[in-house]
Amino acid sequence: MKRKDLLWLLFFPVYLILGTLRHEGFHALAAAAEGAEIQKFVFWPSIGAGDKFYFGYVSWQGATTWVTTAAPYVGDLLTFVMGVLICTSFKIQRRGLWVNILIITMLSPLLNSAYNYGAGLRSMNDIGSLLQMLNPFVVHLYFALTMALYGSGFWFFFRKNTAPHRPT
Repeated sequence: MKRKDLLWLLFFPVYLILGTLRHEGFHALAAAAEGAEIQKFVFWPSIGAGDKFYFGYVSWQGATTWVTTAAPYVGDLLTFVMGVLICTSFKIQRRGLWVNILIITMLSPLLNSAYNYGAGLRSMNDIGSLLQMLNPFVVHLYFALTMALYGSGFWFFFRKNTAPHRPT
């Protein structure tokens, strides 16, 4: 990474919306796969039920299981693995494209999982719900393993030094 790559942080609101779209999209996909009907799909910050702030939300009608609740975190892991494979398998010549792939497919899923895991330990969100629905040991183990995998993925990614070196 170079110092000028930090300028991409100015696009944080765009990355946040794309990450929320991914997160809520996995909820919706899992809910639909379990037979629920999607009623509302919101992927931008808004005020929802009980005047509570949400980055986004999906509402559906029909019974679902823990799979729908957990779907974004499995999706984060799949997106991360895809990002590592893309960035380490292909020679991406445009540095801006490389940085954006890194942010959208690797950094964003890591931050989403870490943020929601931490928040779920203190309050009721997806992770808090999973801790009630499933054996807490399994939930904690999943997040410990995925965080270790994220760390290994970043180590592998930066070890390969795959960033384009020519200025763009």
